[in-house]
Amino acid sequence: MNGKPGISPKSITRAKEKIRQITRRNRGVSLTQVIIELNLFLMGWLTYYRFAACRFELQCLDEWIRRKLRCYRLKQCKRGSTVAGFLKKLGASPSLAHRVASSGKGWWRLSLTRPSHQAMSADWFGIQGLKPLVLKYDSFKH
Repeated sequence: MNGKPGISPKSITRAKEKIRQITRRNRGVSLTQVIIELNLFLMGWLTYYRFAACRFELQCLDEWIRRKLRCYRLKQCKRGSTVAGFLKKLGASPSLAHRVASSGKGWWRLSLTRPSHQAMSADWFGIQGLKPLVLKYDSFKH
């Protein structure tokens, strides 16, 4: 880290625990509300670590958060037909959307599939209101 402070693994673990609490799949809260809560927590957490050299860790955390949110959103669909319709509506190919929807894998596994990434891309999350940590971190540096 070239003598620059970083974020300790313990702190990232604590942050992930808090994110897990916010994105629990059985909360019964809209995705918009979850994103608002996440943004509040993450912006405060990132402001604390704004002087740390941690861009790579933040990129990894961003990807993990988006996967958690994909999982949350897929679980809200509940049934295969709803999942397929949701993915198709957001631009995933119909055959792949149906394959994902009829899969017996769990929500966490499904959140890593190509159709769910195509449908719920980083840009889509930006439209939903999720603020990327890396962009905020870069704005601190300039």
